[in-house]
This record gives sequence, C-alpha cells and structure tokens, in this order.
Amino acid sequence: MQKKKEVEVIVNRYFSDKKNEICYCGNSTKIKQLQEILSNLKGWDCPDGYSRLDDEFVIFEHFEFDSSNRLNKVGSIQRIELAKDNELFSKVIESLGEEKTKSHHNIIKAEYTMANYIENLTAIFQAHHSKIPQYKANLIANRKLNDGENVTTMFFIEDTTLFGNNYETDGWERTVGRIMPVFCDFFIELFEKSLNVDCVICASQNLTGGHELWYMDRENADAYKQNMINTKDISIINFKPHIIDFAAICK
Repeated sequence: MQKKKEVEVIVNRYFSDKKNEICYCGNSTKIKQLQEILSNLKGWDCPDGYSRLDDEFVIFEHFEFDSSNRLNKVGSIQRIELAKDNELFSKVIESLGEEKTKSHHNIIKAEYTMANYIENLTAIFQAHHSKIPQYKANLIANRKLNDGENVTTMFFIEDTTLFGNNYETDGWERTVGRIMPVFCDFFIELFEKSLNVDCVICASQNLTGGHELWYMDRENADAYKQNMINTKDISIINFKPHIIDFAAICK
C-alpha cells in the first residue's frame, strides 16, 4: 500500500462509518481534538502521516499486528496464509470459462495465542517507538515541521487478527471478553515507559464484522488500570477462520 494512501484507507475504514465509535476511559482533553486531527490528516512516507493544528503538530504512525506465530521478517503465519489464499482465489478467477460462477473455500491454518499477542505487539511497538526521532528529523528536513514546535506523537495500532482476539471469562452474564491493548497489563506498562508516544488508538475487528476502537493517552492511562486484564491468567480463544469467496462473470 502506498504510504500517502495508507492514511486515506485508515480514515475511510475506521472513521467514516458511524458504527465505528471511538471509546475511551476516564477524562482526556486531547480526545476532544481528535476530529480536528483526523480532518487535517495528511499522508506522508516516514512517518505515515501528520496533522497540523493551531498550536500543535501531530505525528501519525500506523502499524499492524496479529496473534499468530511470526516468522522473522517474512511476517506472521496469518499474513502468509492470507497471501496464499489470495493467490489461490486469483487462479479460480482465471479459470472461469463456460462455468460462469465458481466458489472458493479455504481454512487459515494459524494458531493464535496470548504469548504471540504479547511478543508481536511489543516488538512492533518498540520498533516504531525507536524511529520517532527519525520521523521528526525527516519532517524538519522536508519543512513540514519547524524545529522547536510542540509535537504530539500518535500511534494507530491495528489488530488484524481475524475475528479479533477474545478470551473466556468467569462471568455468567458475559462469557467472552475482548482483548484490546489498552486494557492489557503489559501494554499499559509499555506505553507508560515509552515517553516519546503521547497517545494511541487501538482498532480490532469484532465478531459481527465491524470494528472496535479505543483511545488512550497520558492523561487517562490510569483509568484503564481499573479494568486491567492480567494477561497471564487468560488464554485466547483459538478460532479456525474459514474463508469463502465467489467468482462470477458479469456482462
């Protein structure tokens, strides 16, 4: 995906649908600026985007992770499996002839675990956090940012695990719980230690095909601790995602 289009895709996918409301805990003055930040967001290369307000410059960086095994720089098992599925479906489309419609079914063979979730999210968060000084230097060198300006760095963290990540609860009213980074003990600690990041928006697919978004910054991080998940005590429900595609000749 081209970097300048990446921001446009994110805005259209997550912020142009009324069903995708942004949730947050506690009090935050910055979330009131979120609409202004997103409406002024411009795609770029490194970082992924930036937004200029009257008295503030916002660096916007997006990254993805999932809770399947990761194979070094090749990517996660889920990403590899989805790429293979796209290739298989492309062959189905190419084979359309007298048979004007065809269906394609596949199972994503990946194992989703809490250990993978923690390892993958921590590694990619730290990798992007280490690049923040370079993001600022690039923006200054290209005259997008003035040296000494008030800068806020926002991470948009996209959990691309199919169906999102869920765990079984002990409650009888709610037997399945959602796993979002902002409620995880390890992530709250990671965020508090990573002082170059000012705020995060975490997005995840839900079981109905929509998306769930949560916002956290330095002002309201403590509020998430009241409902914090001890990740050592839970296990991710290991779904086996099935994919069904249909190809047809349209005249």
